[in-house]
Amino acid sequence: MRLLVSSISLACFLCISLISCGNVYAGFRNSKIRVGKSLLPKKFALIIGIQRSTKSPVWPTLRFAKRDARRMTRALSKVAKFDRILTLTRTEDTTTASILRAFRKLKSWVKHPKDTVLVYFSAHGTVGKGRNRYIITSDTSQKIPSTALSVKVVMRLLQGISSRRIGLILAMCYTGLIRSKSVLPKGVKGVVKPRPFRKRQALQILSAASYAQPAFESDVLRADVYTHFFLDCFIRQRYRTIIDIHVCAARQTTPYVKRLNGDVQVPKAYSAPGANRDFFLLAQKDNSKKRGYLRTAWRSGQQWSFRISRVALKGPSEKIIRLSSQELTALEPGKYRVAIHDAFGKLRRIQTVQVGEERVVELLSDWTFALQANGVLSTKGGTDSLWGGSMGMYHRFFGWKLGLSQTSKTYLTSAPSLQLLPELRLEGGMRFEWLHFDWFLGGYGSTGLLFSHVGHPKRALGMSLLFGIGATTSVRFWLFERMALVVQGDLGMSLFRARNVSLNVPSEPQWQPSLEGGLHLGIHIRL
Repeated sequence: MRLLVSSISLACFLCISLISCGNVYAGFRNSKIRVGKSLLPKKFALIIGIQRSTKSPVWPTLRFAKRDARRMTRALSKVAKFDRILTLTRTEDTTTASILRAFRKLKSWVKHPKDTVLVYFSAHGTVGKGRNRYIITSDTSQKIPSTALSVKVVMRLLQGISSRRIGLILAMCYTGLIRSKSVLPKGVKGVVKPRPFRKRQALQILSAASYAQPAFESDVLRADVYTHFFLDCFIRQRYRTIIDIHVCAARQTTPYVKRLNGDVQVPKAYSAPGANRDFFLLAQKDNSKKRGYLRTAWRSGQQWSFRISRVALKGPSEKIIRLSSQELTALEPGKYRVAIHDAFGKLRRIQTVQVGEERVVELLSDWTFALQANGVLSTKGGTDSLWGGSMGMYHRFFGWKLGLSQTSKTYLTSAPSLQLLPELRLEGGMRFEWLHFDWFLGGYGSTGLLFSHVGHPKRALGMSLLFGIGATTSVRFWLFERMALVVQGDLGMSLFRARNVSLNVPSEPQWQPSLEGGLHLGIHIRL
């Protein structure tokens, strides 16, 4: 009996096990595994241009380091379609500590061993103790080892990144020769030869000059010479690898410098053969989707963070992209909601931007320039009207404008005559944004001088002091990123103090109130 029960139990257990295994197997077999876009290889860059140090006059100001960085950024975004680019050129962003933070951020981006990583420096170089190479940052003093950025540290940081496609471009030199992009430490005389680069695995080092050679800027090219030809080869000869581009640039850099000032500058590539395979900055076949770019530049002097979400027809999407200042990020074309936070995490601004294909969109200023045509209907003198135009500046919650209006009716006179009204107007209120529209609701105050009988042969010139106050509302429709059509309406009261200017026809001043309504049509251009 016990044997029969045990046999039945064993049979049931085997059946259940088979069914369970079959379900598990079937589940794995039938499920559709989707590889997210975040797991696909991407391209990232850190671009740094340092023109001078604020801590020591030993390092003369470079003329084109910032321009080199901006040109490199533009080429990587428009030609190579990089996914994220962090460009550092401002003084506060190019300190040694800031650059080290940027390297940590770059490392956090890389998720795939086939991600492409490019780091570019255009700066002064120097040599410290032990013939070690250093990059002169914006806060480097004469205490080089403790304040400058060691190239050895840079290479160690890059080797800590999981990618196998890493390129380091150093548009600088270390010789200390006059006119070159190098200055020797205080007290050092003559030409100093830095330690030669060692072969590094998984890292291509492209140097603007060979061992113990100078590197130069050019007033004619308005750029670092090697950088100029590198970008020229990159843009003209597409589908080339990083080494192909370097070789092309080197062939043009050396004869140009020789003609420029008689010096020898031979750009050099350092890498272990086979350790870091040559890689494409631009894929041989660009099958990527259409994209645009958003630049997170917003007010200097503070560390801002940005949270970006796609705006759908039913509201913002749940996926949020977190960015920092000075990044250039590839996005699919469409409308995005950008929330800007300060260093303490406080929300400071929400802005909606339209990312277009093959375009770089920036977070624009809160200021807009206004051009408007005005029409005012007044109860003074029956139902008289003034027509004119105005120009001014508007911020998010306030604005001002200068206007000039005219009428030939009996606005303040007993008989028709030409009257001119120059006026200063201030507005304040709240602004609400929705997709391509924004709505302003607030109040206004104005003051001006109304001149009557202008150019009249028989009547004396009259002048009236005007004060106005009332409510105003406007709707803007953004046709483009920087231009909007505006419709604005007013309802308020004006108070005039009339006085005759002519000494031959004296008159007593008199306050005269009137109700007024206005309509304004025009355009606003965002700065």
